Amino acid sequence: MEFAAGLPLAAYNEDTWNAVKKIQSADFLVFGTPIYQASLTGALKNIFDHMPEHAFRNKVTGMVATGQTEKHFLVLEYHLGSILSYLKGLIPTDNVFILNEAFDIETDELMDQRILERIRKLAEEMIQLQYGIMNRG
Repeated sequence: MEFAAGLPLAAYNEDTWNAVKKIQSADFLVFGTPIYQASLTGALKNIFDHMPEHAFRNKVTGMVATGQTEKHFLVLEYHLGSILSYLKGLIPTDNVFILNEAFDIETDELMDQRILERIRKLAEEMIQLQYGIMNRG
């Protein structure tokens, strides 16, 4: 994807156009990011900068993040959640924050069963919410 410069989507290359359209066509979305310097990654923010204001209307937008300290969980609520809300996404209550230490250093596998359960709950809530949106009225 090209770096967002505030231009209409038609001004960007085909890869950027295709990525935006693919994201917008999804039934629902899970955004994942490591937390660096108390913020989401610039690459993820760049994707959001290409989206129109209504990009996630009638879509459930879940969040998963990893970080070094417990305080980094606030990025989901106050930063990523604000962006998804601005883009009109419906944000589940069961979003997941994972401390970096929950991963096995050798295999990069998630070792904490409680976190795996939270991920399962997030998936279930997202499916229920999206099903409700698609079947209303």
